[in-house]
Amino acid sequence: MSKKNWKKIEQAPDAIQAEVLRGFLEAQGFTVHISREGYQTAIGITGHPVTNIQILVPEDQAKDAKQTLLDYYAGKFEAKE
Repeated sequence: MSKKNWKKIEQAPDAIQAEVLRGFLEAQGFTVHISREGYQTAIGITGHPVTNIQILVPEDQAKDAKQTLLDYYAGKFEAKE
């Protein structure tokens, strides 16, 4: 990770959800980093779900990214028929 000041804006329950959120945020123009620094990774346990997956964005994008996620969870990005 570069020397940017990163800020956690969300915690995902699993790797799939983390990647969905990353893709969504990147499609909205945000720079995203996923941190999978759970204790499982630190001690070398494999085959178990990582439960501490953090979604990080540069600090200067954090406020807008958080609002974008709130809008996403509220359904504001769903296609209207």
